[in-house]
Amino acid sequence: MKPLNPKFSPHPRRNFSKSRLSLFPREVIDLLPFPLLCLNIKGTIIDFNQAFLDLLKRKPHQLLDYPFLFFLSPQSLLAFLQHLRTTRRSEDCSEVNLFLKQSDKEDLPITCFSQLQWIQGEDVICCWLMVGKVNQMNTPEAVTLKKSSCMLEQAVEERTAELTEANARLRMLSSRMMELQEYERRRLARELHDEVGQTLTALKAALERMTQSLPSPTSPDLADATAILAELFTQVRRISWEMRPSLLDDLGLKAALDSYFSTYQHRTRIRVFFTWRGVNEKEFTPAQQIAILRITQETLTNAAKHSGTKSVSVKLSRRSMGVKLSVIDRGRGFDFQKKIEGGTFGLCGLRERAYLVGASFDVKSSVHKGTRIVVFFPFPENQENS
Repeated sequence: MKPLNPKFSPHPRRNFSKSRLSLFPREVIDLLPFPLLCLNIKGTIIDFNQAFLDLLKRKPHQLLDYPFLFFLSPQSLLAFLQHLRTTRRSEDCSEVNLFLKQSDKEDLPITCFSQLQWIQGEDVICCWLMVGKVNQMNTPEAVTLKKSSCMLEQAVEERTAELTEANARLRMLSSRMMELQEYERRRLARELHDEVGQTLTALKAALERMTQSLPSPTSPDLADATAILAELFTQVRRISWEMRPSLLDDLGLKAALDSYFSTYQHRTRIRVFFTWRGVNEKEFTPAQQIAILRITQETLTNAAKHSGTKSVSVKLSRRSMGVKLSVIDRGRGFDFQKKIEGGTFGLCGLRERAYLVGASFDVKSSVHKGTRIVVFFPFPENQENS
């Protein structure tokens, strides 16, 4: 079959299994006696049932991602556009009489009943079609259609409420797990600093006394042991800091970030350009401060491992409603869509950590063009009002 419009190119590989109607068993939707389709707010077809395919006598790929206007006769275009605007502005079911184009027959009169629904995080216009004009809503077909519409609307509302409640429970559980993780980090960091650190200090002092008591020249093995101990002491301090920097509790977020960047630059030879603009730490909750530090740490660690960049820009700037954190590198970048489809744990973990403190998370990256991560942390009072 020839394309409906040679200038229009629908999405070539939409996954039809990711259906807006997947809230309900597909076999149930396809058994409905009337054509059912879903449109986005621009009027593009994003889903349908078997009865709609039978009505238009087309295959799924000839319908999916095409504007519904393509299948209407010219005399119905204006009426449908007005109907679309009315549906987007109202929560009630609206109807309009239209004509479907028929290639070898006269245009087919239909009545379209539409209602705006919130499905899987987006506005979706659900349309039920009836062949023939329905000017009175007391015909048996119209009554059946209206009952089916109400049942479908109720099912959508119930399923949406269930998903909302499940997501809220999952967020609460994730938040609690993050709190426990930070508690364990703080405890282990304190033990490393106090217990292991003190033991290593005592051992270093014993080695130094032993060195002084021995006649010159000092044994090479003893010198190697002293060097190994010094390196071990440095590693323990670094691990303790990364688990829970004491500077964050003692001197605040900026001091902790400055210290981390200094250590990071020395270890990786990657230069960090840090900007702190108009930020007042007192406007943050402790959880937000920890999230800023952890997201920055993880992002810079990823840059050192994968980007091949020689410098990273980190900017923390105040806005009217919160604080914006941006981390930019000019490294090799990556294919963001493939990373998301592959369920990359690193990006998912960063996003989840941001969401748990009410922040938004955005990533932009492409191959050979670097990566830009932007996280916006709303002030607590704005988060409560939103």
